[in-house]
This record gives sequence, C-alpha cells and structure tokens, in this order.
Amino acid sequence: MAVTCLGALPAAALFTTPSGARADRLVTIREIASKLNLAVTQPAKKILLRNQTNTVELSTEGREARVNGQLVWLNAPPARNWGRWCLTETDAQKIVLPLLAPASYLKGYGTAVVVLDPGHGGNDPGACSPRGLVEPRIALDIAKRVRAKLVAEGFRAYLTRDVDRFIALDTRPRLAAVRQADLFLSIHLNAAANHDSRGVETYALTSPGYPSTSDAGGTSPKNNICYPANSRDAQNNIFGSFIQRNICAAAKTEDRGLRHARFVVIKDAPCVAALVECGFLSNPGDERRLMTDEHRDAIATGIAKGVIEYGRAVRRANPPPPALAKPRTP
Repeated sequence: MAVTCLGALPAAALFTTPSGARADRLVTIREIASKLNLAVTQPAKKILLRNQTNTVELSTEGREARVNGQLVWLNAPPARNWGRWCLTETDAQKIVLPLLAPASYLKGYGTAVVVLDPGHGGNDPGACSPRGLVEPRIALDIAKRVRAKLVAEGFRAYLTRDVDRFIALDTRPRLAAVRQADLFLSIHLNAAANHDSRGVETYALTSPGYPSTSDAGGTSPKNNICYPANSRDAQNNIFGSFIQRNICAAAKTEDRGLRHARFVVIKDAPCVAALVECGFLSNPGDERRLMTDEHRDAIATGIAKGVIEYGRAVRRANPPPPALAKPRTP
C-alpha cells in the first residue's frame, strides 16, 4: 500500500505539547482515513477507522490505540479542533501510517546484520525474582537462542556480551556501530512493585517534544531533546511492532503494547532499534513460565520471527533491479 504525505491543517490548528516544546500540527482523522480508504465510525469513547484489510481503534480518553488489533501507545491523545477529531502529525506520520504500510517507510534500509543486547550483567544485576531468577542470566539465555535462530535463517547476528559481565550502557550501541548493524535489539526482563503486572512490552524511542509512555506529566526538559536516533522514529516503531506482535503470538503472553521511552541504548543507537521487556520477574505467573526452557524458547522464536518479518517488509520496500536482457546473438 502506498502512502502519500498528509497535508496538515492550517497553522492555527496546533497541538501544544505537554513538555512545552514547539507545537505540533494536527491532522484530521477523517483525512487519515481518506488517504487509506478507511471508513470512520464513533462508538462510545472510541474512533474506529476500518476497511476489509486494516482497523485502527483510537481512544478519545487517552493515548492507547490498536492498529490491526495490536496495542500501541501514541505520543498524545486525539484532540478536537473546530469540532473535528485530530491526531498530531507526529503520531500520524511516525506511528499510525508506518504501522499500516511499513514498506512505504523502509526504502534504503537493510536487515543483514543484527546486534542483540542482553541487558545488565556483571556488577549490574538488574531485576531478580522471588525464586532467584536474575535478569542478566535470563536475558542472555534468550539472546543466545535468538542469535542461533537468526543465524540459521542467514542473518549475521552478534551479541554485545556472551557471558555475565558488565558493559556500560553507552558502550552497547557503540558495539552495534562497530558491527555496522542494520538492527539493534536490547533484551530485558521487567519488575514492578505491583506483582499483578505481567506480560511483554516493547519500546521504541520517544519522539521529541513528547513524554515517554510511563510519564503522565510530561514536564522533563529531556522531552524536548531531538536525538540522532529520532531520525528513524517511523522505522523504530515498525521494528518494535513486529517484535511485540510476534513474541505475544509465539509465547502466548499478555500484550502490554508498543511503548516509547528514552533509554540510553536506543536513543544512542546507530541503526533501527528497539528494547523488549520479555516478562515480569515480579509476577508469579511470568516468573514460573520464565523458569522453563519452553517459554524462553518461545520468546526467542517470537523475537526471531519479528526480525524475519521486518526483513520481508524491507525487501518489499527495496526490490532488486530488473535483470538486464542479454543481447541476442546473430
């Protein structure tokens, strides 16, 4: 599906970002729907954009959205302007449209080299479960499984660490640069004070001017910084969505959605990047499953499938040139 650029509303139609950064233009939801041949309906507290192929569900009361069933967190909630529901141009161009038509945003990108980053290690212990599961060890086990699966599919896949040792956060993306990586994925395990929290969540870099998903207030001065990796916001979101969707399908785990944060390892990444939290060590159910080889392998299978599907989208965006016809011999 080809996607043409959306024209923004007149300059008066602006969304003031919570962080006080420059205002973002608004795009009417009906304009987005028109570009993609989607019908618009408004059930209670929702806006639905739908055709036979795609469905987008927007909450009118928050940043949650669903794109073809997948939970995605927007930078800002829908807003009304002159009686019309709108999204920020950032959310339209960097989240919604890329997830609906990924190949339209991947021209010039590659997937041959993948760097996997098992989180924490050494004197950085990360999270620990009540039964003694430690994040660095589980993350490394999953990363090694992913690497083996990707190598079997023809990728060049590397680890930032292959033993339990400390690597500084800012060193990890530099290791990806040394490998000339096309993709960088940092692998972690979650923990929370609320032991009911469970499931998988994947993070892409937050767009400049907006709060990260976990930051409801959105007042940090860091929200206004534009990092070099923000030049790949759309591609990061596409990659993260493939990882999140495939882990949830393969491991049959709760989908906590594609989220956004300014983690060091992804804001400094030299290539398309995401960070995945593969479950909550603080949740008894997630902990019990993460203790098994079967569940860790299912997570690794989902990550590998996500990379492979992203690679297919890249190939669709970059078809090989047609072969030159051989001259006829007399």
